[in-house]
Amino acid sequence: MRFLKRAVTALPLMVAGGTLLAPGLPHAQTGSPAAGSPVAGAWSGEVQIANRPVGLTIVFQTTQGRLTGVARLAAPMNCRMTQDYAGNRKVDGKPIMVFEIVQTDGGFCDRLGRGTLEVTLADDTQLNATFKDVRGQSPIQARMTRDAAR
Repeated sequence: MRFLKRAVTALPLMVAGGTLLAPGLPHAQTGSPAAGSPVAGAWSGEVQIANRPVGLTIVFQTTQGRLTGVARLAAPMNCRMTQDYAGNRKVDGKPIMVFEIVQTDGGFCDRLGRGTLEVTLADDTQLNATFKDVRGQSPIQARMTRDAAR
């Protein structure tokens, strides 16, 4: 497996009073919304990559008190990305959860290494997921549906 880390200047910083500051994440919240997070659980959807439909699953879970995610792209990409919760921000009044992509396992997913996953809940059963590379470009956007079976 390949581990990717952001440069020191881009790491979230803890400051006096416990406020988490992260580049591009104004008003980010301290810690993780782990307990009772509205995104916790398994989600599935489909994305278009090179004009082909590719299955996408994301599982959000709490690990050691931190909210993390694991995204898997199905064949022909066959790769995985691990995300750590970085904070919240708002765009046009809509809350967006931001996760840093901290690990990839090769192939297409390496293109997104050190990038971000932005999650916006549409409702209890659907969310919008946008993966951005380190330059902020978004090669993957998907409407995800909560998996009831997991």
